[in-house]
Amino acid sequence: MSYKSTEDAANAILKILGEEEQELAAILKIEKTERGPKSNRMMVSLKKGGQTFRITFDWVRDEHIAYHGFHLGNGYIEKEWDLALRPEKEAVPVAPPFFWKVRLHDASIRQASHPEKLTEDWLRQLIRNKLAIPQ
Repeated sequence: MSYKSTEDAANAILKILGEEEQELAAILKIEKTERGPKSNRMMVSLKKGGQTFRITFDWVRDEHIAYHGFHLGNGYIEKEWDLALRPEKEAVPVAPPFFWKVRLHDASIRQASHPEKLTEDWLRQLIRNKLAIPQ
């Protein structure tokens, strides 16, 4: 998934969580929001049947990207996956499109396969696996 702004990158994650809440009859909760001088941060959970999927992420607001280099945000999914919001082209000035890079938190653990870029299908599968939804 590529985004035309850092705000779109954050909203895309929230949109998927909202759709999964409806489809799975789960409970979506924004556990924490912080607005800093140049960036925003959120912690969001999706709960169903005693299981919880949690994602935490932050992003530099669009009006500040020109002053922030190529690292425009980060986060993590559970304690397994790290996210980094990056421009597709590392060039100055920093400009869209942007994407969420995915990396396994513990590099010593081999994971079957995961995308380099966060995809909608992969995130939905991760949510359903964590919430123990049969697939």
